[in-house]
Amino acid sequence: MTTTINPPKHRLFIETWAEPITPLSPEQNHYLSHVLRLKVGHEILAFDAHGRAHLACLIHDDNQALAIKIGTPLPLPEQPLRLHVALPIPKGERADWAVEKLSELGVHEIIWWNAARSVMKEPGTQKQERWKRLTQSAARQSLAGPPPHLSGPHQLDLVLQGAYDARFIALPSASTAPMEISKGKSVLLLIGPEGGFSPAEEENARNAGCQPLWLSTSILRMETAAIVGASHLQNMV
Repeated sequence: MTTTINPPKHRLFIETWAEPITPLSPEQNHYLSHVLRLKVGHEILAFDAHGRAHLACLIHDDNQALAIKIGTPLPLPEQPLRLHVALPIPKGERADWAVEKLSELGVHEIIWWNAARSVMKEPGTQKQERWKRLTQSAARQSLAGPPPHLSGPHQLDLVLQGAYDARFIALPSASTAPMEISKGKSVLLLIGPEGGFSPAEEENARNAGCQPLWLSTSILRMETAAIVGASHLQNMV
């Protein structure tokens, strides 16, 4: 049973729960004790990738290391849609920015896909680990829900095989706004690369049921289009 207690100001993403005492990693210990300067007895909000959140109290474990004691469950905000945003990997820090902002918007999944006109094809392990940390940090800051799942890069056909209640493709040529979407539906938003979709990619997406979605009178970078599109769809519910 949940409670109406206001969540604490400080939050921590927990990879694995261990009730009632959850140990902390050295990085988490450093963040809480040296960055936030919290001490034993302070309360925080602990949350995980499954949307679970609990009031938690900082304690010492049997080895006098910092740990948290899991307490009252608290509800995280529920996003209007289970939104899956698929886009090619932007260059450099623009990919980091896209991951961070989509996480702040509470999207359910960020899917990288390899477009014919993609610049980046295969990110290294370090980039993928960085993106994972960014999702956790952004979710902690925004309290928009659990961090989004990261997947890919995939070929477009694989992305389109997913089970979605509605599918949209962002196109400058789209002329009409789509109809309202029911709350809680699983929705795919497909974003193209800087050079646009190839004719074959656009045809495949349309054949798979993707409805054209108009975003702006301007030509947007793909990471900007992803943010605008995600916000637009969440507000249609």
